[in-house]
Amino acid sequence: MARKKVKNVLYGPYANIMDKYPVLDQSAEKALAKRIEKGKKAKTYLKKKKKSSSLTDKKEAKLSAIIQKGEKAREVLVLSNVRLVISIAKKYIGKSLNLTLTDLI
Repeated sequence: MARKKVKNVLYGPYANIMDKYPVLDQSAEKALAKRIEKGKKAKTYLKKKKKSSSLTDKKEAKLSAIIQKGEKAREVLVLSNVRLVISIAKKYIGKSLNLTLTDLI
C-alpha cells in the first residue's frame, strides 16, 4: 500500500493510467496498429461516400463501428505507453530548473 502512495505522489494522474493499461507485447501493438489503420481508412471512405450520398444506413453503421474501434485502439496504444514516456522523462529531471516530471510528461 505504501508503494502505491509513493507512486501516486511521484507520477500523479499518470499512476492510475499505468495501473489500468498493461505493457503491450509486440503482437498486441501490431494488432492495435492494424485496427487504427482500418479505422482511418473507414473514416476517409465514409467522408468520401457521404458527399456523394451513395451509402446505405447499414454500411454507414458498419463503417462507424470500425472507426470507433480504431479510435479506441489508438487510445489504448497511447495510454499503454505512458510507462515509456515516464521513463524517458525521468532522464531529463534536473536538466532544467523550471521543468518538473509532470511538465516533461
